[in-house]
Amino acid sequence: MSIRSIVLALPVVAVVPLLAACGGDEPGETASQSASSVEIVATEYAFSPENVTVPAGEITFTVRNDGQEEHEFEIFQGDRVIDEVEGLIPGLERDLSVDLAAGEYRIVCQLNDHLQRGMEATLTVTP
Repeated sequence: MSIRSIVLALPVVAVVPLLAACGGDEPGETASQSASSVEIVATEYAFSPENVTVPAGEITFTVRNDGQEEHEFEIFQGDRVIDEVEGLIPGLERDLSVDLAAGEYRIVCQLNDHLQRGMEATLTVTP
């Protein structure tokens, strides 16, 4: 390996561990919570985590908009809205406490075309 190859590789070697340390809830990750609170981050056009599992009972969702557009946080079971937070402007964080029975739910943003762009998550509530 030449000196030039080593010099060019050093910035990559230094950055990779930093990127690994910046992990967290990326789209596609699953959050399994045993506590009664869940943190959700809204961005364009996704919720993170996009799969959440919690036990039945009172759950407090802390929803933060890290995106550049306004979003909503709506919990559906089938076609029925269970509860929602509207007006999540960029940078805003809101809490929503809801008593959930065991079952399958969806978290969606129906603002404008956000749902059509894929802004939804699954919520599984276990007995």
